[in-house]
Amino acid sequence: MMNNLKIITRKSLSSLIVSAVISTTVLSGVMAAAPASAATFTDIQGHWAQKQINWGVEHQITAGYQDGTFRPNQIISEPEFLAMVIRSAPELSIDPPKANEAWYRPYYHLADEQKWPVSHKTTEEPYTRGEVAKLIAAVMGKNLSTNEAIQYLLDQGLANGKSGNTVAGYQAADTLTRAEAMTFVYTLHNKQASKALAFQGITIGDTEESVIAKRGTPDRKDITNDGYTWYIYNHKYEEYAQIGIADGTVVALYSNANGWASADGIAIGTSQDQMKTVLGQQSAAKAQSTKGEYTYQGNRLIIYYDTLDSNRVNGIMLIAGNWKNRSTNTDAAGQAIIQGYERQLLDLTNVFRLQNGISTLQWNETAATAARKHSTDMMANHFFDHVNPQGQSVKERLAAVGLVNYSWYGENISAGYSNAIEAYAGWVNSSGHRKNMLNSHFETLGVGAALGDSHSDYDIYYTQNFYTTMH
Repeated sequence: MMNNLKIITRKSLSSLIVSAVISTTVLSGVMAAAPASAATFTDIQGHWAQKQINWGVEHQITAGYQDGTFRPNQIISEPEFLAMVIRSAPELSIDPPKANEAWYRPYYHLADEQKWPVSHKTTEEPYTRGEVAKLIAAVMGKNLSTNEAIQYLLDQGLANGKSGNTVAGYQAADTLTRAEAMTFVYTLHNKQASKALAFQGITIGDTEESVIAKRGTPDRKDITNDGYTWYIYNHKYEEYAQIGIADGTVVALYSNANGWASADGIAIGTSQDQMKTVLGQQSAAKAQSTKGEYTYQGNRLIIYYDTLDSNRVNGIMLIAGNWKNRSTNTDAAGQAIIQGYERQLLDLTNVFRLQNGISTLQWNETAATAARKHSTDMMANHFFDHVNPQGQSVKERLAAVGLVNYSWYGENISAGYSNAIEAYAGWVNSSGHRKNMLNSHFETLGVGAALGDSHSDYDIYYTQNFYTTMH
């Protein structure tokens, strides 16, 4: 059982240290797609928007008519423009329309989810440039009045006025032509691409092929309970990355290493105050001191903070705004997911150590065996402690698997966190666990997790056993 985890209590974190001393985007029938390429349209040669129209057709954002024309000066409707905007964003996708549902309804469903200002006009009603300004501003994360939105577009280079680069010169009441629509979408796409939050040049919507071209073959692939596969790159912890791939497309990104880049300055080490300036306040329902959840450029953004290091950003997760989890609840999948969490906790701990000038830990499978046994014991016997009901301490549990020749050992335990990233963030923000993770005397680490069942106190239990052999 991987979902509906219980709220973490203080009891569910404990540490000990001992020294010897996408779905596919649908190109709907707004206009009948012409089999010919944009270059063959009879009415756009020399047109001022020819480049933008060609780009739109090439990327399947728009199409021409069966008579070989594009009709650039034809008036466009709200659903037609909304469809163009959504098709231009690779991170956004829609489901096909249901039986007897208008082609544009799925686009409106997505717009409503994103809280964009749309009026649900029919295809026969004209769409004004003022309405365009409000929609584009909303796509960029700004909820503005018509005049405020126009000024924002002018200031950001997202639009030019018709008779001057002023609110009045923008001519908000004018209807929108197909050429103007394609120009707005082209400019919006380029602006978003330049501002997109990325990790080492990889962002939501990139293809699996482009990821491998940039980063090479992943060092490990970990399945998740969310339906995508983490491509793990850990051969160089300074550039550590978890890249979530589903259906050949990047749908999630996570890293606690340096390498995040955005025009807004979202990066590891940035202060919480700076992030609030960029991202605004969280809703009261989601407000937490250790992490923030936001909608950013149409995607779900989770910022993890280190409250013991001046509230600086310690990890960043980005998930495609349209991603819908596809839980896998088979026993085999559950065990594979748990094994991935174990290895991720080694990786995340090593990145954390490097950032603090401490050498990385090697995997210790024997220690991992002891850790798995303890996590399973806590799960099965309904306790949460470093000493089990039989009275065995960490030292005795390690000795039971043959680890007796030690100079240092330590243990972290936790329960109830939904995945390795959340468990790691919990330990980072607890002084005792943090000391273990950053102890320079430790040389190896074994991690063991156990998946609970319907009778367990928590859904997942985690144990970290740190160990250094006597030299």
